[in-house]
Order: sequence, then C-alpha cells, then structure tokens
Amino acid sequence: MPTRPWPIRVGSLLLREARPDDIETLLALRNDPVVNRFMLRTRVDPEAFRQEWLAVPDSETDFSCVAELDGQVVAMGFLDVVDGMGQPGMPKRTEGVIGYIVDPALGGRGVGSSLTRGLLAAAFRGLGLRRVTASCNADNPASARVLEKAGMRREQHGIEDSWHADLGWVDGYQYALLDREWHRRRVSNLEEPRTGHQLLVGEADAELDARLSAELTRFNYAASGVADQREFTVKVQDENGELLAGLSGWTWGPVAGISMVWVHDQARRLGWGAQLLCAAETLARDRGCRRIVVSSFTFQAPAFYAHHGYVETARITDYPLDGVADVYLVKSL
Repeated sequence: MPTRPWPIRVGSLLLREARPDDIETLLALRNDPVVNRFMLRTRVDPEAFRQEWLAVPDSETDFSCVAELDGQVVAMGFLDVVDGMGQPGMPKRTEGVIGYIVDPALGGRGVGSSLTRGLLAAAFRGLGLRRVTASCNADNPASARVLEKAGMRREQHGIEDSWHADLGWVDGYQYALLDREWHRRRVSNLEEPRTGHQLLVGEADAELDARLSAELTRFNYAASGVADQREFTVKVQDENGELLAGLSGWTWGPVAGISMVWVHDQARRLGWGAQLLCAAETLARDRGCRRIVVSSFTFQAPAFYAHHGYVETARITDYPLDGVADVYLVKSL
C-alpha cells in the first residue's frame, strides 16, 4: 500500500488525514446549499458519506484529506489515484484527480489555493504521480482562478457538457499539470523569492523557540493522532532551597524521554542521580509509558545509565568533538 502523504502544511493551513470526529463537520459542509451550487451531486446520503470517509485510511487509491486552520476543519480535499489512457502495457495508477470543498465563510482568504497546492504536493512529491487533473464549471470563475493560481493549465473547454439545474447546459473546464511542470515551477519559485520575505539569522530567540515548539506539537499530533505530550521535572533541594540535583524530561504516548540531568559536585556519589532516575521512571509508568530513552556523551554518564538497565541502541562518533561519541540508550519500563 502506498505511504500516506499527509500531513502537509501549506502556509497556515494543515492538511491531514480525517479522523472519525471530523466526519459530521465534513457532512454539514458537503450538504451546504452554497457549496453545492456547482456540484453534480447536490446532496449526499449521510450514511454513505460517513462510510466513504471511514474507508479512506485503508484505501490504495483514495488519499482524501481535511484542511485545518487554527485548529478548526475548514475544507476537505480529494485526491484519487487513477489509470491514464493508453495501449496494453501502460503503467497503472500514474495519474491523480483532485478536487476541494471550502467553507463558504472563508471565501477570499486563500484556503482553496493553499489546499490545491497541498494536493499537488501530495500527488507529485508524496505519491510520485505523473499527471494530475482537475475540473470545474466555467460559470464558477473562482474555482478556475484557484486552479490557475496553483499552476495548473487549462487543457480542455467542454462546450455545454453538463446540466445545471438553474443555468441549463453549461460549459466545463479541465485543468492538468505534469510532474516535470510542477517541479520546474517549484524551482522557479525558489529562484525568485516573493517580495517582502526575509531570511533572518540571529542569536538565541526564546519567542521563536516557543513558536516552533507549538507548531511542531500541533504537527506531531496531526501526524500521530497522539496528543498526550507533556513535560516533567524532578529536583533535589537542600534545607535552604538551593538546588542540588535535577532532571527534566517528557512523555509522549507510550514513550518517555530524559532531556537533562545534573547533580552538584558536592552532592555526587550520594545516590541522588539514581533517585532522580527512579522518580522519572515511576512517573513515566504512571503516565502509561512502556519505554524511556536518553542520550549521553561519552564524557558524561552512559555507564551510569547502563548500570541502571539502559541498553545502548546507537551512537554518533566524533560528536560533538573528535574522539567523543553521543550514546543513545533505551530501557523497557
């Protein structure tokens, strides 16, 4: 089965797999009369719609997704892998057909354009398709602009090729894009940065760190479906409240990690390191973790962790200095 191409972030839009709790939102959007003005099926059966979306994760040809903006589902994207046309011996499943439905309340905010760019990225970069097509009604210029803005070219104009309940027989457009055209367009965009964009290099930036952490946490949740990502600390103080030793770490689903451990010179060889480790492991078990991981430079304490049941799984040599290694260890809880 092909690797699922989601999640993909396009600007402020996150494209991800649909979850069961998204489906009622998608159904309400799909059966919105404003949305259905130019749809061939002006209404879908709710139960059939639910079953179609629930089947997407196991499909080898349906790579539909939802688009999330500021934590809210605001659109859905369709990406179906199909066969092209050709004589016997033609490669199978080399083409894609894309489509989209966007919440009408967000019209004009670029959601459709971002969603289309994400669908094309999933098709060409994620699935390795050769060609992608999309269709729209000629009386729906907003949809045509979305496809053209994403770089697709109009290659067919169907004259009165579909029936519209209010407009009668109407024209239709078909757009297409080849993988080499998509890659060429990406290179061109990289060579010509958008006016006003800046690449800034600087020193430590606490505000940037906080933003990156929040964005990665949001991405990780969308990619894994596991939102239970938390940090923890353990510390030892003397009678005056001075710090003698400390440990910081994290838990995420079934795994815990130790980030930093420090023991004051005067408090070493008193067993505090072992107690910090034991407390961290106990907390991890209480949160449902089955493993705990840590890394330690060879000039730090990999032997200490090995003594407490941690097993080395990998090491990076000559890092961060020649003759030094970064050792990665794991322990089952």
